[in-house]
Amino acid sequence: MCEPLSPPATLTICGAGHVGQQLALLASQADFQVRVLDDRPAFARRERFPAAVEEVLALASYDQALTGRTLDGHSLLVILTQDHASDWRILRQALGTAAGYIGMIGSLRKRDTLHARLRAEGFSAADLERVRCPIGLAIGAETPLEIAVSILAELIQFRASQLAASSGVPASSELSPTSEMSPSSPASPSSKATLSCRVFPPCRLSPP
Repeated sequence: MCEPLSPPATLTICGAGHVGQQLALLASQADFQVRVLDDRPAFARRERFPAAVEEVLALASYDQALTGRTLDGHSLLVILTQDHASDWRILRQALGTAAGYIGMIGSLRKRDTLHARLRAEGFSAADLERVRCPIGLAIGAETPLEIAVSILAELIQFRASQLAASSGVPASSELSPTSEMSPSSPASPSSKATLSCRVFPPCRLSPP
C-alpha cells in the first residue's frame, strides 16, 4: 500500500450551478478534496453532490465566503458564481489568501473589467497575475459537463506541476491548451499529440 507524503490538493468551488455541480463530481473522482460554496440554498443542497464531496455549504452571503478558511499553496479556488458582482466579492477575498491556484470563469472582457477595479483598489500587478481568467483548456467545450472537463484538465495540470516541483522529478511536457495540429490540416500517421504524464509524489509503504 502506498501513502502519499504530500498533502492532497483541496479544491474550493464558489458557485454550485450546473458547471460547479459537474466540476465537483469530476474533481472528487480525480482525488481532489472538494468543497462547494454558494449563497443560493436551492443550489447548495447536499443531495445534488456525490458523497465524496467533502463539504456543501449554503452561505448567507458571499461577503465572508472565505473567512476562517485556510487556503495555502496546495489549495485551488475556482470562482463560478451566478453574476459578476459575486465573482468580484470572492475574488477580492481570494487575493488575500495564499491559495496556489485562483481561477475564475469568464471572458477576457470580464477579466479586464475586474482587473481595472482591482487596480483601483490598490491591488498590484503581481496580485492580478495570480488570477487565471478565462479558465479551462481550449477543447471547444460548450455544455456544462464539457466546460467542467476543460477546467478539471487545467486543475490536474497545475497539480501535476506542483507534485513535480516538490518531488524534484522533472515534469514531462505539459498538455498545450491548443492543438499542435492545424484544424485545416488532415491527420497523418506521423501526426503526434503532446501529452503530459502525472508525476506522483514520494510515498512510504505501509502494511496492507
